Amino acid sequence: MIEYSTSTIMGQTLNGLICWEETKKKLINPEQNVSNIAVYKGYIALTLMSKTGVLLTNKGGTNPKLIINENKTKNYKYDIIAIDEAVQPVIAGVCNGNSGCQQICLPKPSGYTCACTDGMKLGTDKKSCVPEKVLYSDFFLVADDYRHEIYQVDKDLKTISAMGLPHEENPIGVAYDPVERRIYWTDYTLGTIKRMAINGSINKQETVRPKTSNSRLDAIAIDPSSRILYYTDMKANNIGIMSLDGGLNKILIASVYNPRAIVLDPENGNMYYTTRSKIDTKRAGIWRANMDGTNVTKIVAQGLSYPNGLAIDTTEMKIYWIDSVTLRLERANLNGTGRQIIAYLTDAYAFGLTIVNHTNYVYYTDWNDRGIFYQPRNGNGTAMVFGADVFSGLNEIKYYSGTHGTTKCSSNNGGCSEFCLATPTGRTCACNSIFQLKADGVSCYNETTCTQKIRSGSFSNCQHATVDKRCGFTCDTHFKKNSLYDGELACSRSGRWYTDGPSNVYVDTDNLCLEQKCPKLTVREGVQQSGNCTSGNYVGSQCLLKCAKGYIVSSHLYPNGENIMCQSNNLNWQKSNMTCSPIYCKENKSSILNGHLREDCTFLAEHECQYQCDYGYGKNPLNLTFKCDKQGNWEPMAAVVLCSKITTTQSTTTTTTTEPTTISYKPTTVTTKVVTPIPTIGKPKTTEQPIVSGKTSALGTQDDAKINGLMGGLVTVVLLLAIVVACIAFYMYRKRRMSDPSKYERSSLRESTRSDMGQQYKSNSIDSPKNSVAYSNSGEGNLAFDNPIYVTEEAKVNLQNDDNDNTKPQIGSQHEIVMDNNVTSGM
Repeated sequence: MIEYSTSTIMGQTLNGLICWEETKKKLINPEQNVSNIAVYKGYIALTLMSKTGVLLTNKGGTNPKLIINENKTKNYKYDIIAIDEAVQPVIAGVCNGNSGCQQICLPKPSGYTCACTDGMKLGTDKKSCVPEKVLYSDFFLVADDYRHEIYQVDKDLKTISAMGLPHEENPIGVAYDPVERRIYWTDYTLGTIKRMAINGSINKQETVRPKTSNSRLDAIAIDPSSRILYYTDMKANNIGIMSLDGGLNKILIASVYNPRAIVLDPENGNMYYTTRSKIDTKRAGIWRANMDGTNVTKIVAQGLSYPNGLAIDTTEMKIYWIDSVTLRLERANLNGTGRQIIAYLTDAYAFGLTIVNHTNYVYYTDWNDRGIFYQPRNGNGTAMVFGADVFSGLNEIKYYSGTHGTTKCSSNNGGCSEFCLATPTGRTCACNSIFQLKADGVSCYNETTCTQKIRSGSFSNCQHATVDKRCGFTCDTHFKKNSLYDGELACSRSGRWYTDGPSNVYVDTDNLCLEQKCPKLTVREGVQQSGNCTSGNYVGSQCLLKCAKGYIVSSHLYPNGENIMCQSNNLNWQKSNMTCSPIYCKENKSSILNGHLREDCTFLAEHECQYQCDYGYGKNPLNLTFKCDKQGNWEPMAAVVLCSKITTTQSTTTTTTTEPTTISYKPTTVTTKVVTPIPTIGKPKTTEQPIVSGKTSALGTQDDAKINGLMGGLVTVVLLLAIVVACIAFYMYRKRRMSDPSKYERSSLRESTRSDMGQQYKSNSIDSPKNSVAYSNSGEGNLAFDNPIYVTEEAKVNLQNDDNDNTKPQIGSQHEIVMDNNVTSGM
């Protein structure tokens, strides 16, 4: 039984470890600050907060050893777990394959039940998962890339609903369009902008801006009145705009050093954004510009480094920002004057920031801690946290009231043919990046053509595809039209093809024609493809199957083989019904005197086999090969003498063999293996010697007997000496053990480790080892222990990274500790 000297909830620092055996005994001093423990057989492993390491000891607590010590890095160790097949057996259960549950399958005595992750609930089918509660006004949106999710939180911080993003998403920036009720997000790993309905009912997800090589998108903001999305690009160093469907794109402000956050004030025609720098803080700042990209002004130029979060209050005419390097939450007037410090942060990496008008709080996220933090605006009091038990790695946070103002762009797009951009004095029309504005100030022109070619196909009657032209297409042989795009395509103003229909979806011309091909043909054992198929692996191709060499067809239905075809309905080959049975030859030992067929002989018809001589016999010059014919008979059939007995002498002049009695051939002088008659254990040593036919010398036989006697006596003497040495070694070992019992105890511990653990495993995956231990910083609870050991740790943000580094600490990093002689020594 294990207990702690102080009762605490899981995840809190534990002071000391006490082990109950027959008597209560303290194993670890309280100042060690034990976080969690793992027990396996005779060992105890502990994660230590005080030394930021892992301690290994036996249950007696003697000679504990710090096997991981990272006190300098301050990467705190938390949970530790044992991985062992005896502890976590792999068994088949009712939840194999997840039993149709969309997210979680939970076994129970009478079957199973489906469940959902935080923020979701079961749908009406009791298998799928839907958001817990969908709000259309007065809510927060927050992106969590550790959980690969976007969450919706109500204004009063009481309910949390997950939007149901695919698990591969890593959202960082987030925005909401109240007109179409869609959420938009940037994915910093995929380099894309995607969108989906806030209730997940239509277009589950759609990519509106694909990844480009020289781009790393970060924050986004939407102007509902003009239907335009603004974004910051840290890698391309610019601020761009795009239509909400991604059809129109334009660089609005170029050469912006490391931009991060962006917020809009459409009613006043202004936008605000931040730039960051740890190396040259003069480049860091807070900027204001007209929403058409003109009149760029740096309103806060000093005392900044990494202003990650930005928000504005249009009622109080204030701008708020939070800096992860200076560790300050500040505010000023919208022109940068009247600067005030609201709060100083401690051990934080603040990121997202938002406010709620007519409230007393400002809300922010922190990469170094979980949850949504809310701080009084007046600076009085400390920040409080919400959702620490749900959120893991929060990025951007935005608040939406559900209402939005109007601008000159709200009606008829302001009369603009493409972009309508709000300004303090009204609006400005702008064009897609490949178009130019006409003299009328509202229209755009360019002789744009769609030049993309169709892979494995071609357009019909469409030599010069200009804007709005519609074209059909055909596919090459062995390809057919993709059913999603089986119709005419139209050329858009952006120079891209899109479907000519109500959805107006941009198409990938590489996927318009789909290859009609079956997979590589696989056949049963004994069956083989005869020659090439008529058309390779394409639909309609026929292949002739026949029995392989050494096999015979099992059914009279296929005397000449079987033809199968690549089918178009499932893009697979017809099922083959032909089977072939092997033909074997039986081993006829009478055909090989004093020898046998080699072990690699298959005995299969139409295959050859080599033979080898029994021990003490050698091959004659006629090195025959046996072949199993089509009828299962050996060739040659006649019994022949193939192996001759080898006799040797110790004469230094000649070595002879007895002459074999055979009428097929007569050996004269050949090379063979000569066995030297030296007493050994195992196989005799052999050397290559010429053998001359003749009779054995009697003198040579007497010499052999003398040598054999001498060698036998020598072996006896060597064995006696070995016994004496072993007795002396055992005596010395006993003497050392009696003089140093602790050393003997350590040695025994090593031996028991080997005996208990068996073969050692070293792996970077927690799934593969049979005996292993893992410990973690992210979990909250006591886990278990074995060999090897896996460790996950908390990695602090390194403020010396490059200016454009937006890389978050990964909570899943692992260490592996293998228990071998080096680990257990000194215990």
